[in-house]
Amino acid sequence: MRYCAAPKRTLRALCCCLYVGIGWRILPILFDLAVTIMRNELLLIGSLFFIFGMVLLSFRLFGKTGLYCVSVAATILANIEVIILVDAFGMEQTLGNVLFASTFLITDILSECEGKKAANRAVVLGVFSTVFFLLLSQSWLLYTPS
Repeated sequence: MRYCAAPKRTLRALCCCLYVGIGWRILPILFDLAVTIMRNELLLIGSLFFIFGMVLLSFRLFGKTGLYCVSVAATILANIEVIILVDAFGMEQTLGNVLFASTFLITDILSECEGKKAANRAVVLGVFSTVFFLLLSQSWLLYTPS
């Protein structure tokens, strides 16, 4: 059996270049700088993976009923999150964008796996929950605060 030293030499050369070119002390500083500058971007990417992962997990655990529940929750929560504006990727955007985009994934999964009728039902449930939340939240304004 022959021993191949090429990967070891390549790794050693890369480490030497990093040490000589940048220096080990500056790498943590550059990482902290990137996290500070791109904090909103990293949070949005993380929330994208979390939200879409939860959609897939709910389908895996609960089937189409789980997707109906996530669709309703995503619609209501996106209407709440829409009031929060953030700067990310060079644009000003609302936080509800990522959450509301999960409803498109939900309808795609339902139409592919359960049929058009199930996907239409998810859309109707989303519209109903939006109207219900809108009317209920507007009725809160009628109360006299203490």
